[in-house]
Amino acid sequence: MKKSLIRFECIFTYFLVLSFCIWNCSTGKDGKSIANKNSNIGYITAKSGLFLRENPGKKFPKVTLVPHGEKVNILEYANTTDFIDGIEAKWVKAKYKNLEGWMFSGYLSDTPFAHSVSSSIADITYFQDDTYDIDTELKSRCPIQNDILCILNTAISYSNSNYYKKSIAANSKALALDPKNYIGLNNRGFGYLVIKELDKSLDDLNLSIEYRPTYNAYYLRSRIHLERKQYEKVSADLNQALQLNAQDCISYSLLGWNYLLLEKWELAKSTLMKSIDCDPSDSYSYANLANYYWKAKRDKKNALAFIEKSLQHGYTDYASFYKVDSDGKFLKGLSQTDEFNQLIDRYRKKK
Repeated sequence: MKKSLIRFECIFTYFLVLSFCIWNCSTGKDGKSIANKNSNIGYITAKSGLFLRENPGKKFPKVTLVPHGEKVNILEYANTTDFIDGIEAKWVKAKYKNLEGWMFSGYLSDTPFAHSVSSSIADITYFQDDTYDIDTELKSRCPIQNDILCILNTAISYSNSNYYKKSIAANSKALALDPKNYIGLNNRGFGYLVIKELDKSLDDLNLSIEYRPTYNAYYLRSRIHLERKQYEKVSADLNQALQLNAQDCISYSLLGWNYLLLEKWELAKSTLMKSIDCDPSDSYSYANLANYYWKAKRDKKNALAFIEKSLQHGYTDYASFYKVDSDGKFLKGLSQTDEFNQLIDRYRKKK
């Protein structure tokens, strides 16, 4: 879809992908996974995320990829256990957002992770939180002086509440104690990106990558390049992110969009297909395949089919299909037809 933060300029979406934890990735707070507990909540511990599947078992189709650190509601435990990656655990039926499916409980924890790295960003609506005393707030939240973990967690809680300037200030306090803390650099760089201070964001992300390269940092830096229309740099950073994490679905999706902007049509198609294989619920990749089929192939049948798939998967920014700086750039000629407009109207009326 569109070329600004996330894949588009006008929709405000936001979610965090966590990429670091201080516990072993298959353990809960008592050192064990939730595999044999009666927990109602689970947090994804697999660093590459965990697939929600249609039925219990790795052979069954994927519903979606749930990112590392995300919370799921556990609905049911299977009676049988499975043995995956040296871990014996049950499959559980879980709900993530509005999706339900089965996942392997060996990579679920009953406790959230303290250390985390913000990954995905958008044109987020944030509070103009200019009036605050960060020292006073941190003193009340972190009674142990110079507790970096507490300060980093506080910064994350601010960003989760859309107080990004407070988050930046808190991360700065952590970085004053440990200037090479890649988590603080990554999250502060994310905050600067949200408030559009791109030079400061780039400085932080460059340092984060220097001290400890993570796929999150490369993904975030690609967003800066995208804002500046430096499309070759976008491709380089996203490919690097995917080398570090081959299941970083959002990087596939954004890379496919970037290849469309570069008019590298077949690379765009193959990358978007990988995105859908990684996350079958990603409505933007379906819409971008529609862009490919119309702009590169003038294939009306497939273009309309993928537009409909994007709508079926929840895409609602209908205006983007007509905007010349977004999908309308690729769909010109198709988006003016009665067949196209009737399709959009049919889904618009369902909302």
